[in-house]
Amino acid sequence: MFRYLLFILCLIPVSLFAQQTRPFTIGWLVGIEQSGPVVLQDTFYVTPTEAVSRLQQRKITGTGGIRLEALLGGNATLRLDVLYSDRGYQEDVRFSLSGGPEQRRTDRYRFGYLSMPFTFRIPFNEGPAFVYASGGIVTDRLLFVSNTGGPLPDDSFAPWAFSWKAALGASYPFSGESRGFFEVSWVRGISEYRVGSDWQPQSFGLVIGYML
Repeated sequence: MFRYLLFILCLIPVSLFAQQTRPFTIGWLVGIEQSGPVVLQDTFYVTPTEAVSRLQQRKITGTGGIRLEALLGGNATLRLDVLYSDRGYQEDVRFSLSGGPEQRRTDRYRFGYLSMPFTFRIPFNEGPAFVYASGGIVTDRLLFVSNTGGPLPDDSFAPWAFSWKAALGASYPFSGESRGFFEVSWVRGISEYRVGSDWQPQSFGLVIGYML
């Protein structure tokens, strides 16, 4: 992955642009993620009236918002993102009632969060365009929950939760001091997201953005 990003940067005519110098910048970002539980559950149970199998699967979700960035020197920065993030997963449900034929449906779980990653960016090289690594902690505030298979009580989910985040990305200049960037990121829950449950989210994503 690092060699792939470095190859892309080599295609950019960097000699025409200046080093990143502004102490504070603001921008926006959007992205897609593959979201799901850290451990996908495959459960099966039988009652006197039904037999049910539930297999959890990851699904594609989205995120977007603004980024605030403070330059520490040498292209190293502290960053705070304020994002809307979709999280969730889907379940392949197979069931039969009283020994009848097997039926099948897909339940889609969607969780909306105000997500605030606070991360530190470390560049791999100096210059107008550079590759970097970043990492930090994510604070998530629950906004809503939904499920196509039936209602979910909001009070069964923690209102605040926390994750780790790590990313590999590249930053490159546009006109003036504006810059574009893209990142491949990994986020994993470290606190309890659902009360009384061991469910924690995990996502792999790609974001693109623009710093004004």
